Amino acid sequence: MSQRRSGPIEPAPVSYSTWNNLLPQPLDDEALAGTVRSLLDQIGLHVDNMYAKKEMQLTEDMLDALAGLDTNLLPSALPDMMQIPALQIFVIKHCMAYAIVSRIVPSEDSPASLVPPQIAVLPSRDGVQGEEKRVDALQEAYSQWRVLTAYLFPDSRNQELATSERHKATMDIVNTVSTAFANWENNHEVGESSRDRLGRLTELASSIGVMLLSQASSLQFTWRMSSRHARDDSAEYMVVLPGLVKLSDEHGRALRHAQTVLRPVTQKIKDRI
Repeated sequence: MSQRRSGPIEPAPVSYSTWNNLLPQPLDDEALAGTVRSLLDQIGLHVDNMYAKKEMQLTEDMLDALAGLDTNLLPSALPDMMQIPALQIFVIKHCMAYAIVSRIVPSEDSPASLVPPQIAVLPSRDGVQGEEKRVDALQEAYSQWRVLTAYLFPDSRNQELATSERHKATMDIVNTVSTAFANWENNHEVGESSRDRLGRLTELASSIGVMLLSQASSLQFTWRMSSRHARDDSAEYMVVLPGLVKLSDEHGRALRHAQTVLRPVTQKIKDRI
């Protein structure tokens, strides 16, 4: 009786939808906006509770401390704006929010991050310049890479390296902000120090950063004012707290125009100077 030689066993085909359906479903825009708004509102409330406007002349040490928080996004130089009492609280909110949210976005050359290193640093995408199809394909692949990385490393925030980086980022934010704005802190006694509360805010930001980066859509904080404000030549505005925009859909395909998820908080400042 002849024996038939068995060939390699062909694996059963697995469709894209099979494994994709196992991943957490993306949040809708309303949920994303609510989560980010909660963080930004708490930053604003923290500043309202812990800081007060004051008349003062800035010393060289104060100028040096403020330089570490200059975002280059204000309509005037940071030291100049901090010498105007009516603007001080708005400026502190702006700088504190920027110091925090800039540590929960991916970057090719990021300082210590509040989010785990697996998703804090953009993967190398050599050759991304070139054919449009290649650029689109890499963008879609990066979208899925983020989702899969967040899903396959569910405890990444508790890993030693992530904890160490998060602590380093937290201390950097707390020390820089507390030193720069120490002279504007409220004099009355409070149950919890400004540094402790700020540390708790960075922990919240860390969790929200992981949530944002685990979405298939590319999301970005924006410090740009609306076109309505940009057209208003009779007034000058500043962005106090950033907005959030969506740059790609849930499949990683770039949107023709950025889609607003959360509008930035702006303040008319011309009448306050």
